[in-house]
Amino acid sequence: MIQSLEHHTLINKEVIKRLIDSAQINDEDLVLEIGAGEGNITKELCTKAKFVVAVEKDVKCVETLKLIKKENLQIIEGDFLEVKIPPWNKIVANPPFNILEPLMYYLSKRIFDCVVLIVGENFANELISVEKTRVSILSKSYFQVEFVERLSKQDFVPPPKTGTAIIKIKPKNKDSLNQTELFFREFFDQRDKTIKNSFIESCARVLKMTQRQAREKFNSLEIVGDKKVLLVKNEELINMSQAINSQK
Repeated sequence: MIQSLEHHTLINKEVIKRLIDSAQINDEDLVLEIGAGEGNITKELCTKAKFVVAVEKDVKCVETLKLIKKENLQIIEGDFLEVKIPPWNKIVANPPFNILEPLMYYLSKRIFDCVVLIVGENFANELISVEKTRVSILSKSYFQVEFVERLSKQDFVPPPKTGTAIIKIKPKNKDSLNQTELFFREFFDQRDKTIKNSFIESCARVLKMTQRQAREKFNSLEIVGDKKVLLVKNEELINMSQAINSQK
Protein backbone atom coordinates (compact mmCIF):
# COMPACT_ATOMS: atom_id res chain seq x y z
CA MET A 1 0.00 0.00 0.00
CA ILE A 2 1.55 3.28 -1.14
CA GLN A 3 1.27 6.19 1.27
CA SER A 4 0.85 9.31 -0.84
CA LEU A 5 1.78 12.78 0.33
CA GLU A 6 -0.71 14.05 2.94
CA HIS A 7 -3.24 11.52 1.65
CA HIS A 8 -5.40 8.87 3.27
CA THR A 9 -6.33 6.13 0.80
CA LEU A 10 -10.01 5.17 0.76
CA ILE A 11 -10.18 1.38 0.88
CA ASN A 12 -13.84 0.67 1.71
CA LYS A 13 -15.44 -0.39 -1.59
CA GLU A 14 -18.96 0.32 -0.35
CA VAL A 15 -17.99 3.88 0.57
CA ILE A 16 -16.38 4.32 -2.86
CA LYS A 17 -19.66 3.21 -4.46
CA ARG A 18 -21.73 5.58 -2.34
CA LEU A 19 -19.28 8.42 -3.03
CA ILE A 20 -19.65 7.96 -6.78
CA ASP A 21 -23.40 7.34 -6.62
CA SER A 22 -23.81 10.69 -4.84
CA ALA A 23 -22.57 12.43 -7.98
CA GLN A 24 -25.12 10.60 -10.20
CA ILE A 25 -22.52 10.12 -12.90
CA ASN A 26 -23.61 9.14 -16.40
CA ASP A 27 -21.85 8.37 -19.67
CA GLU A 28 -21.88 12.03 -20.71
CA ASP A 29 -20.01 13.34 -17.67
CA LEU A 30 -16.45 14.66 -17.67
CA VAL A 31 -15.19 13.93 -14.17
CA LEU A 32 -12.23 15.48 -12.38
CA GLU A 33 -10.57 13.64 -9.51
CA ILE A 34 -8.18 15.63 -7.31
CA GLY A 35 -5.64 13.64 -5.34
CA ALA A 36 -6.28 10.34 -7.11
CA GLY A 37 -3.76 8.41 -5.00
CA GLU A 38 -3.49 4.77 -6.05
CA GLY A 39 -6.65 4.92 -8.13
CA ASN A 40 -9.20 3.09 -5.98
CA ILE A 41 -11.80 5.73 -6.84
CA THR A 42 -10.38 6.35 -10.32
CA LYS A 43 -11.00 2.81 -11.55
CA GLU A 44 -14.65 2.96 -10.57
CA LEU A 45 -15.12 6.42 -12.07
CA CYS A 46 -13.83 5.14 -15.42
CA THR A 47 -16.65 2.57 -15.53
CA LYS A 48 -19.30 5.30 -15.15
CA ALA A 49 -18.10 8.51 -16.79
CA LYS A 50 -17.43 9.50 -20.37
CA PHE A 51 -13.97 10.73 -19.39
CA VAL A 52 -11.95 11.00 -16.17
CA VAL A 53 -9.06 13.34 -15.41
CA ALA A 54 -7.04 12.16 -12.40
CA VAL A 55 -4.66 14.70 -10.85
CA GLU A 56 -1.96 13.47 -8.47
CA LYS A 57 1.30 15.06 -7.27
CA ASP A 58 2.87 12.00 -5.63
CA VAL A 59 5.26 10.41 -8.14
CA LYS A 60 4.87 6.88 -6.75
CA CYS A 61 1.10 7.09 -6.93
CA VAL A 62 1.27 8.40 -10.48
CA GLU A 63 3.21 5.29 -11.49
CA THR A 64 0.46 3.13 -9.97
CA LEU A 65 -2.24 5.16 -11.73
CA LYS A 66 -0.54 4.50 -15.05
CA LEU A 67 -1.26 0.80 -14.58
CA ILE A 68 -4.98 1.58 -15.02
CA LYS A 69 -5.33 0.97 -18.74
CA LYS A 70 -8.50 2.87 -19.58
CA GLU A 71 -9.02 4.82 -22.80
CA ASN A 72 -11.24 7.31 -20.99
CA LEU A 73 -8.59 8.21 -18.39
CA GLN A 74 -6.09 11.07 -18.44
CA ILE A 75 -3.51 11.26 -15.65
CA ILE A 76 -1.98 14.62 -14.78
CA GLU A 77 1.05 14.69 -12.53
CA GLY A 78 1.44 17.81 -10.40
CA ASP A 79 -0.16 20.13 -7.90
CA PHE A 80 -3.85 20.63 -8.67
CA LEU A 81 -3.54 24.35 -7.94
CA GLU A 82 -0.73 24.76 -10.47
CA VAL A 83 -1.44 22.45 -13.43
CA LYS A 84 -3.74 23.13 -16.37
CA ILE A 85 -7.02 21.27 -16.00
CA PRO A 86 -9.10 20.12 -19.02
CA PRO A 87 -12.86 20.84 -19.11
CA TRP A 88 -15.02 19.01 -16.55
CA ASN A 89 -18.57 19.20 -15.25
CA LYS A 90 -18.30 17.09 -12.07
CA ILE A 91 -15.69 16.42 -9.40
CA VAL A 92 -15.53 13.26 -7.31
CA ALA A 93 -12.49 13.17 -5.06
CA ASN A 94 -10.75 12.46 -1.79
CA PRO A 95 -8.46 15.49 -1.92
CA PRO A 96 -5.69 16.43 0.51
CA PHE A 97 -7.30 18.38 3.33
CA ASN A 98 -4.73 21.18 3.08
CA ILE A 99 -6.12 22.32 -0.30
CA LEU A 100 -9.80 22.40 0.68
CA GLU A 101 -10.10 26.16 1.20
CA PRO A 102 -8.19 26.97 -2.02
CA LEU A 103 -10.44 24.43 -3.76
CA MET A 104 -13.50 26.38 -2.62
CA TYR A 105 -12.06 29.53 -4.21
CA TYR A 106 -11.37 27.54 -7.38
CA LEU A 107 -14.96 26.30 -7.49
CA SER A 108 -16.35 29.78 -6.92
CA LYS A 109 -14.98 30.78 -10.32
CA ARG A 110 -16.30 27.73 -12.20
CA ILE A 111 -19.56 26.57 -13.75
CA PHE A 112 -20.29 22.94 -12.84
CA ASP A 113 -23.06 20.43 -12.17
CA CYS A 114 -21.91 19.02 -8.84
CA VAL A 115 -18.87 18.28 -6.69
CA VAL A 116 -18.70 15.34 -4.28
CA LEU A 117 -15.78 15.36 -1.84
CA ILE A 118 -14.39 13.58 1.16
CA VAL A 119 -13.40 16.28 3.63
CA GLY A 120 -12.56 16.70 7.28
CA GLU A 121 -15.74 16.71 9.35
CA ASN A 122 -14.84 20.05 10.93
CA PHE A 123 -14.46 21.59 7.47
CA ALA A 124 -17.80 20.13 6.38
CA ASN A 125 -19.48 21.64 9.44
CA GLU A 126 -17.85 25.01 8.80
CA LEU A 127 -19.20 25.09 5.25
CA ILE A 128 -22.77 24.85 6.52
CA SER A 129 -22.31 26.67 9.81
CA VAL A 130 -24.30 29.76 10.79
CA GLU A 131 -21.10 31.12 12.33
CA LYS A 132 -19.47 33.75 10.15
CA THR A 133 -16.02 32.64 8.95
CA ARG A 134 -14.27 33.19 5.66
CA VAL A 135 -15.12 29.63 4.59
CA SER A 136 -18.78 29.70 5.68
CA ILE A 137 -19.45 33.12 4.12
CA LEU A 138 -17.81 32.08 0.86
CA SER A 139 -19.77 28.83 0.89
CA LYS A 140 -23.17 30.47 1.43
CA SER A 141 -22.50 33.06 -1.27
CA TYR A 142 -21.72 30.50 -3.97
CA PHE A 143 -22.86 26.99 -3.06
CA GLN A 144 -25.55 24.68 -1.78
CA VAL A 145 -23.73 22.20 0.46
CA GLU A 146 -25.23 18.88 1.54
CA PHE A 147 -23.72 16.79 4.33
CA VAL A 148 -24.08 13.29 2.83
CA GLU A 149 -22.60 10.98 5.46
CA ARG A 150 -20.00 10.65 8.18
CA LEU A 151 -17.23 8.11 7.52
CA SER A 152 -15.27 5.74 9.75
CA LYS A 153 -11.55 6.21 10.26
CA GLN A 154 -11.21 2.52 9.35
CA ASP A 155 -12.38 3.30 5.82
CA PHE A 156 -8.89 4.70 5.14
CA VAL A 157 -5.24 3.68 5.19
CA PRO A 158 -3.67 5.19 7.17
CA PRO A 159 -6.66 6.14 9.35
CA PRO A 160 -7.01 9.94 9.56
CA LYS A 161 -6.61 11.57 12.95
CA THR A 162 -9.78 13.60 12.50
CA GLY A 163 -13.33 12.72 11.52
CA THR A 164 -14.22 12.66 7.83
CA ALA A 165 -17.39 13.08 5.82
CA ILE A 166 -18.79 13.07 2.30
CA ILE A 167 -20.29 16.36 1.14
CA LYS A 168 -22.05 17.33 -2.07
CA ILE A 169 -21.72 20.82 -3.50
CA LYS A 170 -23.91 22.46 -6.13
CA PRO A 171 -23.62 26.04 -7.41
CA LYS A 172 -26.16 28.58 -6.19
CA ASN A 173 -28.11 30.62 -8.68
CA LYS A 174 -27.19 34.26 -8.20
CA ASP A 175 -30.86 35.22 -8.28
CA SER A 176 -31.46 33.12 -5.15
CA LEU A 177 -29.01 35.05 -2.97
CA ASN A 178 -30.06 37.44 -0.24
CA GLN A 179 -28.44 40.87 -0.03
CA THR A 180 -25.64 39.79 2.31
CA GLU A 181 -24.77 36.74 0.22
CA LEU A 182 -24.83 38.82 -2.94
CA PHE A 183 -22.56 41.41 -1.36
CA PHE A 184 -19.98 38.82 -0.37
CA ARG A 185 -20.10 37.14 -3.77
CA GLU A 186 -19.23 40.50 -5.30
CA PHE A 187 -16.56 40.99 -2.64
CA PHE A 188 -14.85 37.62 -3.26
CA ASP A 189 -15.25 37.91 -7.03
CA GLN A 190 -12.85 40.86 -6.82
CA ARG A 191 -10.17 38.85 -5.06
CA ASP A 192 -7.31 40.49 -6.96
CA LYS A 193 -8.22 43.86 -5.43
CA THR A 194 -7.50 45.14 -1.96
CA ILE A 195 -10.09 44.61 0.77
CA LYS A 196 -10.94 48.32 0.78
CA ASN A 197 -11.42 48.66 -2.97
CA SER A 198 -13.48 45.46 -3.20
CA PHE A 199 -15.67 46.55 -0.28
CA ILE A 200 -16.33 49.95 -1.84
CA GLU A 201 -17.13 48.48 -5.24
CA SER A 202 -19.41 45.83 -3.71
CA CYS A 203 -21.27 48.51 -1.76
CA ALA A 204 -21.79 50.45 -4.97
CA ARG A 205 -23.04 47.45 -6.94
CA VAL A 206 -25.21 45.74 -4.33
CA LEU A 207 -26.22 48.44 -1.84
CA LYS A 208 -26.37 51.20 -4.48
CA MET A 209 -24.19 53.47 -2.36
CA THR A 210 -22.10 56.25 -3.83
CA GLN A 211 -18.34 55.83 -3.81
CA ARG A 212 -18.12 58.46 -1.10
CA GLN A 213 -20.74 56.75 1.09
CA ALA A 214 -19.03 53.38 0.64
CA ARG A 215 -15.63 54.84 1.50
CA GLU A 216 -17.01 56.45 4.66
CA LYS A 217 -18.67 53.20 5.62
CA PHE A 218 -15.41 51.29 5.21
CA ASN A 219 -13.40 53.85 7.16
CA SER A 220 -15.80 53.45 10.08
CA LEU A 221 -15.00 49.72 10.31
CA GLU A 222 -11.35 50.14 11.33
CA ILE A 223 -10.20 47.40 8.94
CA VAL A 224 -6.74 47.35 7.37
CA GLY A 225 -7.78 47.77 3.76
CA ASP A 226 -4.56 47.45 1.80
CA LYS A 227 -4.45 43.63 2.04
CA LYS A 228 -5.73 41.41 -0.75
CA VAL A 229 -9.29 40.09 -0.40
CA LEU A 230 -8.26 36.50 0.33
CA LEU A 231 -6.31 37.68 3.38
CA VAL A 232 -9.41 39.07 5.05
CA LYS A 233 -9.86 37.88 8.63
CA ASN A 234 -12.99 36.33 10.10
CA GLU A 235 -13.57 39.23 12.50
CA GLU A 236 -13.24 41.70 9.61
CA LEU A 237 -15.92 39.82 7.67
CA ILE A 238 -18.19 39.92 10.72
CA ASN A 239 -17.72 43.70 10.88
CA MET A 240 -18.56 43.97 7.18
CA SER A 241 -21.65 41.82 7.61
CA GLN A 242 -22.91 44.01 10.44
CA ALA A 243 -22.32 47.11 8.34
CA ILE A 244 -24.23 45.62 5.41
CA ASN A 245 -27.19 44.61 7.55
CA SER A 246 -27.38 48.08 9.05
CA GLN A 247 -28.09 49.39 5.53
CA LYS A 248 -31.25 47.27 5.12
